[in-house]
Amino acid sequence: MPNTDTVFRPRTECGLAWLLHPHQPREFLETIWGKSPFVVQRAERSFFEGIPNIATVDELIATTAGGAACRFIRYDTDGQQSPSERHGSSTQSTMADVYDAYADGYTIVVNAVEERSARVASICRALEAETDQRTGANYYLTPPGAQGFPAHADTHDVIVAQIDGCKRWRVSASRPDNVQPGELGTPDSLASAFEWHLEPGDILYIPAGFVHEAFTVEDASLHLTFGFSAVTLADLLLEAVQQLVERSGPLRTTVLQPGELRTALPDSVVATVTKLLRTLGTEQMDSAREHLASALLQRSTPVTGRLVDLDRARRLTPTTSLTHATWGPSTIRSAGPAAVLEFCGGVVEFDSERLPWLHFVADNEAFTLSDIPGPNDETKAEFIRELVRCGFLATG
Repeated sequence: MPNTDTVFRPRTECGLAWLLHPHQPREFLETIWGKSPFVVQRAERSFFEGIPNIATVDELIATTAGGAACRFIRYDTDGQQSPSERHGSSTQSTMADVYDAYADGYTIVVNAVEERSARVASICRALEAETDQRTGANYYLTPPGAQGFPAHADTHDVIVAQIDGCKRWRVSASRPDNVQPGELGTPDSLASAFEWHLEPGDILYIPAGFVHEAFTVEDASLHLTFGFSAVTLADLLLEAVQQLVERSGPLRTTVLQPGELRTALPDSVVATVTKLLRTLGTEQMDSAREHLASALLQRSTPVTGRLVDLDRARRLTPTTSLTHATWGPSTIRSAGPAAVLEFCGGVVEFDSERLPWLHFVADNEAFTLSDIPGPNDETKAEFIRELVRCGFLATG
């Protein structure tokens, strides 16, 4: 097993402590997570300042119009859901279609906001580090007096952050036995329900399987939903089997003969597969777990100023200010003669003799070239340039 050291520094405006304020993350995760809905109404309308709001979200929507990431949804008063195609197909819509749909009462949905906003991405990465669950974010812009979706239950936990305007929510008090995650609610699903009126700065947590619906009244609403995709035992097993396939010759070279797909498999084939599957033990499952954790950590993160940083890195001096380019945990591990740094958005490898320098830059969020132990020679400068090039460091 490689020697691994993970550095994690929470930031004040990214993770659960910030999102749940004034409540404590530990209590939330131990007593609320996965068990019951939870609301924070803090009367701080500027709490989500810095996140694209209803006055500035047009530009972000424009990056998705004409693609599958932008949808128009309307749940009519007669109980029917109007298709988005009424205002152009998902691959042909323009901003004019977006504005027409909104004026006609449609909710504008923008998926994968974390791939388009550095601020939202930093929040998602912080939530991923604290929950070990892949976290995405979607915008929902709803005009006054409208509802986008009928009552339904999601397949995953969500945290709703009210950015602008107001929205009314109804959430079942318990997880209904007759509605499965991913299904529409039944007429009695919300017979016993919590009712909340979210205003800017508020958040609402809804566990998977709880039926809910939301609608606006007099005001438009813009909310950001953070969705959490948990790693399942099936994910772990599939990764372990994939690694088994990659290192096992018989699984890759033994081929089924013509006609064997339509008849019972030969005993020899079944015996080979069974024997190899029995090799999956603690070491193999740990390897699969580490690979899934690395894949989650290395997900790409949008940043700003990267091109400027690359130019500045060509002109490094001993007093050049350096900071971490993205937020999140970083993992340093030794792998034979190599020292590997994994961080939010990527991975980079150096000779093992660079381990002290790697630990220094991971442990210190802001520093200069001369602060790094050792002489200020070209070797150190090249080390820093590589960290800027791969996206771990930014120049001040």
